[in-house]
Amino acid sequence: MNAIMQQLNDDHRHMAKVLNYLNFRLRKAHDIEYAAPELWMLLTVLDYIQVYPERWYHPVEDLIFTRLAQYYPECSLHVEVSEEEYERLESMTQAMLELGNGFLEDKEQAIKSMRLIMLCYLNMQEKHMKRENEHLYPLIEQHFGKDDWKAIAQAMPMIDDPLFGEAIKHNYEKVYQEIIAVEQVG
Repeated sequence: MNAIMQQLNDDHRHMAKVLNYLNFRLRKAHDIEYAAPELWMLLTVLDYIQVYPERWYHPVEDLIFTRLAQYYPECSLHVEVSEEEYERLESMTQAMLELGNGFLEDKEQAIKSMRLIMLCYLNMQEKHMKRENEHLYPLIEQHFGKDDWKAIAQAMPMIDDPLFGEAIKHNYEKVYQEIIAVEQVG
């Protein structure tokens, strides 16, 4: 498997861990008493979900998907569906961040709304990654050759994953430790 494709697969595995953790945290934030301490962690996780994919993951996917659709038109529908899902997920992430930032104004409403959006988000994100893993990624592996990967590599940004990479950013250290703890509990 090409190194770029391997990184995308690794990113999906990492995101699945983040989603599992988010689901765990969401269950803990079921009422206002627990919501305030949980909110910081939820917002930190949402920040990661927004920042890392926007800086590396999605730009690389965009390069790959554009090339796939351009040179292999029979794959265009899969690319379009994935892009539409991503746009909805991005809107949901932004809405959750705005709700979290408005927490001080109306705690109860913010938590209720955020929980609802997060539950929908978790479900949609899992389906999105599953669709890419089962449909798009195999098409990429089937159609792309060395020249395709060389063109992608030359155009893509280089960035270390701030949560699962070599240098964990300070603001994600606690989240990383908790993800590992939740994963070990099962």
